[in-house]
Amino acid sequence: MERSLAAGVPGPGPLADCQRALAEEDTYPVHLMMRRGERLWMSVALTKIADGSARWSQWFGLFRKDVAPSDDEMAVMARIYKGRVLKVHNQFVEIARRPLHEQRALFEEHSKTALVDLPGNAKELLSGAPVADQKTLESCQRNSATLRCAIAALAAERFRLQRDRWPTSLAELTPDQLAAVPLDPFDGQPLRLRRREDGIVIYSGGPIGRDDGSKIGEVGEWTNHLERGIGADFPGQGRPRRDRRARPDHAPLIPTGGFTPCRS
Repeated sequence: MERSLAAGVPGPGPLADCQRALAEEDTYPVHLMMRRGERLWMSVALTKIADGSARWSQWFGLFRKDVAPSDDEMAVMARIYKGRVLKVHNQFVEIARRPLHEQRALFEEHSKTALVDLPGNAKELLSGAPVADQKTLESCQRNSATLRCAIAALAAERFRLQRDRWPTSLAELTPDQLAAVPLDPFDGQPLRLRRREDGIVIYSGGPIGRDDGSKIGEVGEWTNHLERGIGADFPGQGRPRRDRRARPDHAPLIPTGGFTPCRS
């Protein structure tokens, strides 16, 4: 998509096709598939530990360097509590079926109650593996936010080609270019659009919900990932483009290095 936009000004048809393709990709439940895979991995691991064909230290030593329960003790724990541990994973899978913006609070709450219900070293059957890893969820949220910003960006460019101006809000794109304004996968609110002197910016609030689109697209070193948001910056002037006839205020959408997570 970046190469196509940078090469010139694509027509409404190719833009609409690309927008539909991105929208279809955004429907794929990446986080749900990851949680189901984790459940399968845990089932195989506990089965092998319980029947003695594998050792606890072999499977979980990579994750927990700070604890060292004996392999024999954990084999007993696996035989007794395998069903309860997999039930916890079933609940994590069900949470992963919910919209992305609802999942973080549910995972945090369920992770606490899941550990309380397990005695002694049986807790290691859950905490020894990357269960309810918030970084995994955040990665899926970031991926979805990037896709949704790109979808809205293509809709905005289709609007510009039709109306010869940028939209003043994402709501203005409905229902012709967007069936509905995409939701921010972090907080469930509509994605943000902000006008600039040289174009527009469409962005997500990110994991800590900062609503400051003025910094999207800036070049800088990575810092703590919780301090950064996701967005797409669409400058309108001072950038190389093929369509020199377009006035600066109505210039075509040309990405500057892609849809990049930036400080927000």
